[in-house]
Amino acid sequence: MVAAVAPGGGGVEPAVASSRSALRAARRARRRNLALAVLTVSGLVVLPLALWSAFGSDGGPAPGAAGTPSRTPGGDAASPGPSWAGRNAPDQDTLRGRLRNLASGLCVGVVGDKAVRGAETELTDCSAAPTQQWTYETDGLLRSAAAPDLCLDSHLGYSVRLAPCTATGKAARDLHYDFTLQGTLVPRSDQELALTPAATDGSGALVLKTRAAGTAQRWAIDTAHPDLRMENVDWDGANSPVQAARP
Repeated sequence: MVAAVAPGGGGVEPAVASSRSALRAARRARRRNLALAVLTVSGLVVLPLALWSAFGSDGGPAPGAAGTPSRTPGGDAASPGPSWAGRNAPDQDTLRGRLRNLASGLCVGVVGDKAVRGAETELTDCSAAPTQQWTYETDGLLRSAAAPDLCLDSHLGYSVRLAPCTATGKAARDLHYDFTLQGTLVPRSDQELALTPAATDGSGALVLKTRAAGTAQRWAIDTAHPDLRMENVDWDGANSPVQAARP
């Protein structure tokens, strides 16, 4: 079919060109509207996330912000961070008392109640026995009060045993422990390990195991007082000591 052409040459071509221009303009308008819609939706999604990241869901600092320790899954205490108790801290005094496991309630004693070189340590019922008295010093030594020249050595056989406190060099690191704010005793020879009861019920020998969450590797020092009561020094508790009746 041949299109009719109006006399004078005005014809179909100007009409077709005008129609195409209108279509192109309509397409450009649709693209602009679509771009504006995408930007609007993106803003509605990103802005709340940015505000939550900056201020936190409750108006406080966002989780994981600088200065806020992360929480251990399944635990109620902050996971070990760069802050330590016992690494020659200027405000940390020497502590003396029974070393009590928070999970079992048992205390660290010496097998046979004889504090001699090489004696094995164990978890046992807490008592007033001299072999259950320990001194945690500012340099990280855990010294036996019954035999002050002997300290807990983490590399004498399978279990933790008593050894002279005067070791030097690399061997000295086996005698020094960091007491974390969560109550974990970490040997400076290997900070991936921690003092732990050998048995799952919290009894048996005192050994080294890989650090883990939970209370099995957490300790408190029961500090004796003249009034025959005990002050529970628990790094994960409140700042104020808690008085408890002496058994």
